[in-house]
Amino acid sequence: MASHGKGRSLRTTTDTPQVTFFSVKVRLLETGEMFRVPGCSRLTKVAELKEKLELAAGIPAHLQRLSYIDEGDLPDKSTFKYNGIIPKGTISLRSWSQDGCSDLVKAAAEGDLPKLKYLGVTADSNYNTPNSLLLSLEAKCDWVAARASTALYIASHRGHTAMELMYMAKLY
Repeated sequence: MASHGKGRSLRTTTDTPQVTFFSVKVRLLETGEMFRVPGCSRLTKVAELKEKLELAAGIPAHLQRLSYIDEGDLPDKSTFKYNGIIPKGTISLRSWSQDGCSDLVKAAAEGDLPKLKYLGVTADSNYNTPNSLLLSLEAKCDWVAARASTALYIASHRGHTAMELMYMAKLY
């Protein structure tokens, strides 16, 4: 910075504002689990937080619904500054309830094999949702495979290795 006059400093046009990084806490409402996400700033976008959470919490970004203080969903393109998110603040994470995703996330996170089998993660499952009833046979197979893949990702992230083996045997 350039110094002018009696000890005052002025910012030059090439100076950039200092970005302060901090952590936020994220609570997964389906399980009560708490995750710490470092490396956030007032400029962090919600979509960026979802990417970090995919690795930290093991919940795919496209299933995440984030809220802060109230239960309103935070828009992906909005920043922490826009949403008033402060250092060490607690953000709520829940998954979409459509197609039973919320139940799937909870069962996978808890390693509940009987519940997962019921929730349509195997080809022989009779589980349906209003959406899945409209699918063609090929699309239904893809839907089941996507659910199984999601459950496997969530479960393996939490160390449920028996589930990994069961799904690998079923999928291949």
